[in-house]
This record gives sequence, C-alpha cells and structure tokens, in this order.
Amino acid sequence: MKHLFLSILLLPGSQLFATEIPERENVALLTLADESRVDISLTGAIGNSNTSATVSGTVSALLDLNPQDGRTFEFSLLNSALTIGSFSLSSSTPFSRYQVSSTPLQVLAETPDRPGQTTPAAEEGTTTFQTSQHQLTVNGGSINGSIRTFGLSRDLFFDYAEENFSSSAEGEGTVKVTLSEERATLRLYEVEVTLPINLTQTISEQGLPLSTDVTLTGTLIARGHLFLQNSTRTTAYNQWADSAGLLTERPDHYTLSPQMTNAALFALGHPAERPAGPLFRVSSDGNYTIEAGAEGTRLPLILLASPDLQNPVSTLIPSGSTGLLTAPSPGSRGFFQIALP
Repeated sequence: MKHLFLSILLLPGSQLFATEIPERENVALLTLADESRVDISLTGAIGNSNTSATVSGTVSALLDLNPQDGRTFEFSLLNSALTIGSFSLSSSTPFSRYQVSSTPLQVLAETPDRPGQTTPAAEEGTTTFQTSQHQLTVNGGSINGSIRTFGLSRDLFFDYAEENFSSSAEGEGTVKVTLSEERATLRLYEVEVTLPINLTQTISEQGLPLSTDVTLTGTLIARGHLFLQNSTRTTAYNQWADSAGLLTERPDHYTLSPQMTNAALFALGHPAERPAGPLFRVSSDGNYTIEAGAEGTRLPLILLASPDLQNPVSTLIPSGSTGLLTAPSPGSRGFFQIALP
C-alpha cells in the first residue's frame, strides 16, 4: 500500500503575488568590485609623489527603471558608505622632504539634489549620467605626517571627522542593467555602475610658506542585483483573485486537500473558485497527474517529487499545457510540489 504525503506548494522565493504594483523607482544594493581603486598624488613645491589605494563598501542606488528593456531614466545615490584604504606618500629633495600617511578614509556618496538625471540608451544598453550631479564627502579618517622645507619643520595632521571635505567630479558615469532571469512574477537584473571620481584638496599648514594638493582619481565599479515585479503577470493574478474576492493575505484561501495555494491554482489555469473535484490523481497503475484548467496553464510550472524533499525529480510544464499533466513519481512515500521558474 502506498503512503503518499501530498504537499502542493510554491518553493521559497517563488511566492505569488503582491497585491499592488510598485512604482518604477527601485533601490539596488551594489558592492564595489575589487578593481575599484584610486590613484593618490601629493603635489607642490615640496615635491611630488604617487601611490594607490583600494576602495570598498556598498552603494545604495535608486533607479527609475523601465522593466521591459532595462533602460534607466533616473539614477541617484543614497547615503552610500565607502572606505578608501590607508596609504603613504613621501618625497625627498635637497630643499625639502616629507612623510605623509593616512588611516582608512570614510567617504559618503550621495546625490544632493535627487533625482539624478540620465541619458537613457536608445534601446537596450548602457545608460549614461553626468557625475557632477553626485557628491563624495570624506567624513572620517585622518592624514598625518611631517614636512620639512626651507629650514622649517612642522607636523601635519588633518582630521576629516572634524572637518569634512566634499567634491563632485566632472565626467560621465554609466549604469548598465541586464535581465538575467525571469520568474513567474519577478524579473532579476544584473546592475553595474561606473562612477569616475576626482577629488583635489589643498592643505595649508600654518607656519609653512607653501600649500600642498592631495588628489584622488579613479573609477568606482559597483555590481549587484535588482528584483522587479513582472507587472503583467502580477496584474493578471490580482484581477483573477479580485474577481472571486480571495483573501490575498491568505495563500490557501480554499484550503484544498491536498494543500494548494491560490497562486498554484492560478498558474494551473483554473477559475478563481473552489474546484469541483480533486485536481491531483494517482491512477491504479501508479501514474501521478494533476489537472490543468480548461484553457491550459497560465504560467510555466515545474512539478517536483521526492521521498524526503531532497534531490527532487522534476518535470517542466510549459504555459498553455492542457488536460492531465504527468507528474514525476515520488515513490511509495514522499512529497509532491509545484514550483514556478
């Protein structure tokens, strides 16, 4: 005698559906890529020197995105915290010498006057924006060292926590949004942002006749993901659910046996009402089937079966499939699931 524990459900991460369609503005959390570095130079009459440092952190970006083609119409930075790694600079000439080092510098990246405007690509592709709309503020860490020139010697110390330094760079940045995966109600995009930076600060030490420029130049590259609702499918589900007054906050309004969520019933192509009979069947010869709606399945489905919810056997059912859908067998004892790709 077969003992089959039936559980018809959606896999985690595939739950349908939100009851409202969000606006196109969406926040993407991006991580700075390893290749994000800045070149650092110290220039002045006391001598020139150069080095480089890494930049790390996360970027919160607000995008007004067209979900159909990935074009971005607005781009803003939201209080993003970055860190420039510590560095050292030194120089020695017959008339002067200095040794300057820094602790890690904390930087705030933001768009003061949101939203930031862009130039969207004509079709799918890379959107550009003017970097002057966005601002970097060094608000933590310090530079310290010693300078000796023309017989005068001074210790140098600048604390950015006490005196912030802000600047915007002239140039062109890019936003590239690429659709990487489409699910039943969600679209997953890969997002890449490039942001050129060019910061120059003039430091004058009291008692010294000369000033020194510290310049940071480079390009920040941030990558991450963004989820958007597939509004066409979400709207269709909302209309379907509203037609029967389904409690959208309750995922199994009809409490079917075996358990089936509202979303699974919708995806299978059935009306928004209690089915007249069982949808899942086990024939006398041991075949497992589930019945599609009269007009076929509304969405692609994956039917999975396993004896213990581990390493399930799956069958892909295309949208528009009709009749009795053949499901994989979970064996004499096991679980059956419906997932949305």
